[in-house]
Amino acid sequence: MKILFVGNSHTYMNDMPEMVRINSSEKLEVTMLARPAITFHDHLESMELQFALKQGYDFVIFQQASHEPCPSKEATLHDAKALIELARSCGVMPYIMIPWSQRNYDDDFKTTKDIYHQVMMDNLVDGIPVGYVINRLSHQNPELELFQSDNQHLTSLGSYLESITILNTIFFETKFPGKLIYPNQSSFEEHQLDERLIDFLTKEVVHTVERFKSNYCVCGKREILDD
Repeated sequence: MKILFVGNSHTYMNDMPEMVRINSSEKLEVTMLARPAITFHDHLESMELQFALKQGYDFVIFQQASHEPCPSKEATLHDAKALIELARSCGVMPYIMIPWSQRNYDDDFKTTKDIYHQVMMDNLVDGIPVGYVINRLSHQNPELELFQSDNQHLTSLGSYLESITILNTIFFETKFPGKLIYPNQSSFEEHQLDERLIDFLTKEVVHTVERFKSNYCVCGKREILDD
């Protein structure tokens, strides 16, 4: 299976796509197109994306941050629709990532949910509820330290949660080896999580994804309910 990640620093931070690969029971190939502060619109204008989508990927995950320089709701809806249509025209199954808000910006996350739920309804596309997982656990278990000091980017543990949320959403995986990647100067190092922490995080992710999926149905359209 080949997955293309299309986003910005919230995608490439801590080499998150590689964490998806090493924590999956599937044999995955991962590639990312991601640069700092880039938006859906920037990717739409990129010939690199158009070329990449023709390289035999099974899935593409589109990600845009919920904080500045996040575009308006109207621009996000327009550009997400165009990206989804482009992926489908190339035979690639699209997913839209629901991003997290800045730490302790709960009102921003409510707005973010509304926007991305509308993207899902308008385009009959599945969402990956990473924002739900991060915002929930950062409130309930602040000792986990999921955010870096800028309150926007995730720590390696946060990126691990991002990766297993993706795997549970797309492949229904529920067993993970708990491998983290930490940045170390100009390279990365792999670390192993404690078994008890792996189990706890897995249960939280599975519960959140199941609840997210149960809150909408497909009957000609998707009906998204508030969490």
